Amino acid sequence: MRTARLEIKDFPRPAVVRLLSPNGRAHWAERRLARIGFQQRVWAEARIQWLPQMQGLVTIRPIWTFPLSRRRDGDNLTATLKCAVDALVKGGWLVDDSSEYVRLEPPLVRVEPGVRSLVLEFETSEMQSTSTAGVTAHMTQE
Repeated sequence: MRTARLEIKDFPRPAVVRLLSPNGRAHWAERRLARIGFQQRVWAEARIQWLPQMQGLVTIRPIWTFPLSRRRDGDNLTATLKCAVDALVKGGWLVDDSSEYVRLEPPLVRVEPGVRSLVLEFETSEMQSTSTAGVTAHMTQE
């Protein structure tokens, strides 16, 4: 079993989460811009952190860290997590986001004053050892 980790600090901002929430009432153009910005940040961090390309079934453990302790709606966390997985598929780190290739575990929520982050822990039996340098940038395309 091979593991990888992607940590995105100071992410996501509350305004972006509200726009991406299934309960949000934002204009479609605002939602689209928020989704593209979210995906570009995930894509950039994956490149910077040399996330390996993963093959086969990949288990993803999302860990959200928030600065304040309050109730969180797991459905909203899962909706924003979908944007992150879509970015990893578009960038070539994951083969596809179907259940054949990705298994999402329930999000873990932590509280740490002054910290906001998203950590994705990946577990798979197959990883390519090559870097992601050959991955083309097409995150702004729809």
